[in-house]
Amino acid sequence: MINSLSRIKKFGVFDDYAKPAGLNEFGTVNIIYGWNYSGKTTLSRLFQCLETKGIHPDYPGAQFALVDDSGSSVNQSNVGAYGGVARVFNSDFVEKNLSWNGATFHPILLLGEDTIEAQNKIAANVKLIERCRIAYAKHRRLTDETEQRMSQDRTAGAKQIKIRLSLVEAFTASHLNGLLASLDPGKAAAARLSEEDLAACLKQALASDKDKLEPMPFVRIQPKLSGSIAKCSPLLQRVPQLSSTIEYLRENPAVANWVEHGLTLHSDAKACEFCGGELTNERMGALRAHFSKDLLNFKNELSAAKKSADSLQLELAPLQKSSFYPDFREQAGEAHRELLGAVGAFNDQVLKLSASIARKLASSFEGMELPELSDEPERNVARRVAAFNEIVAANNAIGESFGKLKASAVKKAKLHFAAEFFAAERDSGVAKRLALHVSHREKMEKIGKALKAENLELEAQISFAQKGREKINTRISNLLGSDELHIEVVKEGESDRFRLARRQAIAKNLSEGEKTAIAFAFFLTKLDELEDFSKSLVYIDDPISSLDSNHIFQVNSIIRETFFKQDEPKGEWKIACAQLFISTHNFEFFSLLRELPAKNKRRYFQTKKLSPTVSTFTNLPASILKYSSEYHYLFSVVHNFHNSADKGELETLLSVPNAVRRFVELYSYARIPHFVDGSVDQRVDTLFGKEKSKRILKVLHYFSHLNDIERLSKNTDLICDIEHVVADLFELLEKDPLHYDALKASLT
Repeated sequence: MINSLSRIKKFGVFDDYAKPAGLNEFGTVNIIYGWNYSGKTTLSRLFQCLETKGIHPDYPGAQFALVDDSGSSVNQSNVGAYGGVARVFNSDFVEKNLSWNGATFHPILLLGEDTIEAQNKIAANVKLIERCRIAYAKHRRLTDETEQRMSQDRTAGAKQIKIRLSLVEAFTASHLNGLLASLDPGKAAAARLSEEDLAACLKQALASDKDKLEPMPFVRIQPKLSGSIAKCSPLLQRVPQLSSTIEYLRENPAVANWVEHGLTLHSDAKACEFCGGELTNERMGALRAHFSKDLLNFKNELSAAKKSADSLQLELAPLQKSSFYPDFREQAGEAHRELLGAVGAFNDQVLKLSASIARKLASSFEGMELPELSDEPERNVARRVAAFNEIVAANNAIGESFGKLKASAVKKAKLHFAAEFFAAERDSGVAKRLALHVSHREKMEKIGKALKAENLELEAQISFAQKGREKINTRISNLLGSDELHIEVVKEGESDRFRLARRQAIAKNLSEGEKTAIAFAFFLTKLDELEDFSKSLVYIDDPISSLDSNHIFQVNSIIRETFFKQDEPKGEWKIACAQLFISTHNFEFFSLLRELPAKNKRRYFQTKKLSPTVSTFTNLPASILKYSSEYHYLFSVVHNFHNSADKGELETLLSVPNAVRRFVELYSYARIPHFVDGSVDQRVDTLFGKEKSKRILKVLHYFSHLNDIERLSKNTDLICDIEHVVADLFELLEKDPLHYDALKASLT
């Protein structure tokens, strides 16, 4: 609860207000009476700061201090931290919560500040969505055009790759797209081949099946000289031991060999075929004895050894370079030359061994030593054979994996050309442009979807606000006394909206009173949305300001129904909210408010003009409370002025013109009620006469409203006439003593 106003500065007519001594603290129910323009609405805007938790925008430099029931001060500095809940009905609320989207076509009435803001936001979002749609369409078109160009370029690029690699299988833009998708700048740079590597790769990739070579045979020669050397060495050293050896033949191996071969030619001969001399049996026997079976066996052994040695000679087939793949031809030639040299060195060793055995055959009876022979040529041949065969194996492997190598080369070449295309496409900027268009398109799509989603939420909020339509209609009916004017729900596109109808037609040209009634009905319905209405502060400023007297009772009744309750039929009256403030300028309504329940929880206050620009807030004078009607109260104001010693005092003058005007309206109507269609001017003419009525009406019309109050300080002639008008009025009243005496009796 708010207990009191401590100070108000630079807040409209409350320019420098300080709590006066004796000002009552606020109660649970607070009724504030004040004439028009005395500061009631300004005071409601002060409480509106509690609702918005901020300074009112019309008074940016305002200062104020309100004291709550804990003794704490709520001021302009800490109002943002105000923990209570406040709701204010005033002209600001009416302005914010009545809105029509056009005056010359079917109006759509949106009730509620939140709903109006939601609709405005929806309208703004719709414009943004349209802008997003246009931008999306633009970038979608540019995306399509760029993608089409890229697609054409990639189709042409894929065709070039297919031609370049003489591909039989399909290679389309889709295949190229797959390769491009796997690349980034780093991978593309790594995939590009040098000219030399590309040439080799293309050669392999373009190779046909007819380029596949037959497998090369491995070299199978096996050098075995070391074993023969071991066998021949003792054989050469051996000397046959024979008993019938002819010394001459032994000493002359050549002759011995000649004779030995000749024996087979003269086995049955009687004479020598060479010299014709006689061959005696004795001579032939001696010669045959020299060449004994043991010697023959020994020579046969030597012959076998020589034959074995001769068989160790290695033969190497000539190199056919064309049988090797180009990559191995140079290596194979070099390895073959080295192997050929090793074979030659080995064969030289074999020849030395064979020659030694041949000499032994010729001089069988001569012991001989084997010439110095090395086994290194044998090992060297083995090494060179292994080296050459490695090249053969590698060469043959190409043939065996010809298909795989070709496929690998094709793959590598494809990636190379794709990397070249990637770089060219990047350098052309087309990829960046596409990415930019796609990014803008996706951004517009994302924003558009977000705005549509937000609109759906806002639509839901508006739809939620419409749930109170029936309750609003009930309250409008109660306030205006009929259900002629009501709210109906109509479709606007896909959304539900409120439309104000009169009977079955669209309502137009609403009066200010009807607008006030609708806004007040909505305000009361909005209170139902509060989570805990019992802890809320409610301020209602002049809810009947634009309503005629016929509706005052309905307003009072709906206030009673909304804010006052009993737990049981004859139980204690309680206030539905935490604290209630009601201000009014209408004395009749003020009188009805005094009849509301819970009188012991009620306080009365007054807003009062001190000057044309300054007002104050005080306790309501007890004299006002005692009057049962506005007519009696107005008479007291006019009577006090009439009997005042200082009729020029400004505070007194401020209250008189409105009081006189209203009193004359009521008095003249009471005296001449049959002038139903007549104006107050006509009634005054009849009662006061033409001459006096002219002066009276001139003053009444001139000073009857706030925007004319400042004229009090500018027109001294008319100020003087106020006193004369009041004098004329009392002169007329005194002519009706029964009526006049009854009025004076109400003053006591």
